[in-house]
Amino acid sequence: DPYVEDSKTIYEQKSRVDQILHFFETDHDRYVGYFKDLKKVESLRVAYYNCVSAIEFQNETLAQLVDEVLELRMQLRTGQFEGVPEQAAVGFGSRARLAEESARKEVYVKLAHAKLDVGERRSKRRAKEKERRALV
Repeated sequence: DPYVEDSKTIYEQKSRVDQILHFFETDHDRYVGYFKDLKKVESLRVAYYNCVSAIEFQNETLAQLVDEVLELRMQLRTGQFEGVPEQAAVGFGSRARLAEESARKEVYVKLAHAKLDVGERRSKRRAKEKERRALV
């Protein structure tokens, strides 16, 4: 979990690889006197932090969606579907076959929705990354 590591904030963790965050987390206070428009710098800092937070949120959501896609694919591969009662899925009768077909269709629909959500989240993350780069 990125929020637990030695109780550091996400910004402190990311400041190791992001020079702008590093500046705001460690050096900003030393250079405050050199800024002509302190309000503008503060608004840029807030906007940058918001972009970093949004990107991190999209990354977490993407990770959850990828796990969901993998789980749904595993269900399709193994033929064991969640929500299908064991007694309904056992046997060769039409009732068992209908229950399995219904569950399979439901998994395909969930998989399609999850894939669409992944694409949407990637687009949102890309837009925030573009916005973050524009602030630089």
